[in-house]
Amino acid sequence: MASEKIDSSARAVEAFQQLDVDTQLALLWFIYTQVRGPVHPSSPSVASPEVADGLIEQIRQMPEAQQLEAQREIVGRVDTPISREYGALSANTKLTFWHHLAQEIDQGKLIAFPDNYKLKPEAQNLMAAIQSLDYGLQIQALRDAVVSMGSDPQAVSKLIDPQPSQPL
Repeated sequence: MASEKIDSSARAVEAFQQLDVDTQLALLWFIYTQVRGPVHPSSPSVASPEVADGLIEQIRQMPEAQQLEAQREIVGRVDTPISREYGALSANTKLTFWHHLAQEIDQGKLIAFPDNYKLKPEAQNLMAAIQSLDYGLQIQALRDAVVSMGSDPQAVSKLIDPQPSQPL
């Protein structure tokens, strides 16, 4: 039974990654605001909330259209400074980032989803599947979904020096 649940968690992550960027963003927000209990690392010591909040503050300083675009770039793994900063975060700090971002959106501090926004049917089904998982597996599924977001923080150095240095 436990392996069936873990398999369900892996399938949920796979299904999440098949959604378009905007649907992934919406689903993250819905999950973070509607799944039973808070969705963040159980121990704050395993995450760096200050680092996550610093990245959110950078997004908050942007005009609303750019706030949304920055989130899309992170989810879409676009190589931008914000996406690289996100890519450098630990897995638990990435969870904290999305938890705090959802709180900021919910409090009206960042661009919000329209009040009448409805998740696409496949996203609604996925949310129900995630909600049916045990709390620990919900966290694992979310961690697995958000850990690969963002771009490679080393991308700039790879562009500048694509070949490893050769001894003279």
